[in-house]
Amino acid sequence: MGSGTWMNSSDPPRSCLHQMTVILAGHGAGDGSEANRRHLELAEALRARRPGVRFGCAFWKGTPSFVEAARSLRGQGPVVVPVMASSGYYARWRLPEEWAKGDPSRSFVIAPPVGTLPAFPHVVANKVGEAVTGMRRRGLNPVVLLVGHGTTRVRSSGDVARWVRDELALAFPQIEILTAFLDESPH
Repeated sequence: MGSGTWMNSSDPPRSCLHQMTVILAGHGAGDGSEANRRHLELAEALRARRPGVRFGCAFWKGTPSFVEAARSLRGQGPVVVPVMASSGYYARWRLPEEWAKGDPSRSFVIAPPVGTLPAFPHVVANKVGEAVTGMRRRGLNPVVLLVGHGTTRVRSSGDVARWVRDELALAFPQIEILTAFLDESPH
């Protein structure tokens, strides 16, 4: 697994919140991309909801990079939250390795990727429910295609997509729920 520590709890003790720094770490698609803009908007929304917590962003593809963000927070013990769907290659290896290059003190904590949290399928189900309702109002018969990145480098990379698919199938038994992957079968 790379450097740093994995958090076991998704919610830090309230006594720590006034001094906490949380970095939302994402793959990104380059400065100015919609993916990076949405990431920055999420950090801004979280700042508004938790004024006692410092929120920032870091990207594999974008500014600041994982290394740059880690270097700027060296020794300050930030919580790094992978805004990624699964515990695949980037969350398990690339992010911890790159972060450690910028913060050799290893004072950081890497939380589980948001897609692995128990609430994730429920959030997706709410969005799917909204889409399905809209499609049915227009007389359409929806099929849900859940696309995951997947990778052959980490066998479990597609597990979250399959888990969410199974949860969606329980929530919407009358709708066909399919999965496909960018880097593993089925494509």
